[in-house]
Amino acid sequence: MAESPYMIKRREQMLGLRSPDPKKEPKPIAKVSEKKKAQQEADKAAGVKSSPRKPLPKGGKPRGRSEKMRGVVSALRPLYDAFMKDKEECEIKSPVCTGRAEYIHHVEGRGIKVILDQSKWKACCGACNGYVEVKDAEAKEKGHKKSRLAKS
Repeated sequence: MAESPYMIKRREQMLGLRSPDPKKEPKPIAKVSEKKKAQQEADKAAGVKSSPRKPLPKGGKPRGRSEKMRGVVSALRPLYDAFMKDKEECEIKSPVCTGRAEYIHHVEGRGIKVILDQSKWKACCGACNGYVEVKDAEAKEKGHKKSRLAKS
């Protein structure tokens, strides 16, 4: 298989056989405007942090769960176990299905008003759960995903 012209040119540059293209000059680095620089200096002198945003806590999640939602989530584990006890097969059966139900898919999302409603749960394999999230339109068409905000 023949090498592309780019690869030939790149190898020659790396070996020092060819100099980089003189026509292509590196782009200049953007400079901070005088107004912004003056503002930064004034903030620094006043002891103000340069960034108004708070750093993310460990774990990378921007905010924690509310007290109410924490209580709901703690109550879910026993409900999930009872729901999955008699469910062995995946109910979604997408093209990537592995067949064995391992997770619970929430048809209308995990909002606080719908998360405990077992009529809106489906036992599914991990592959189908991911497929439903990626193929949104197809999942809605087949009834595997519904908007919790839509009036029905």
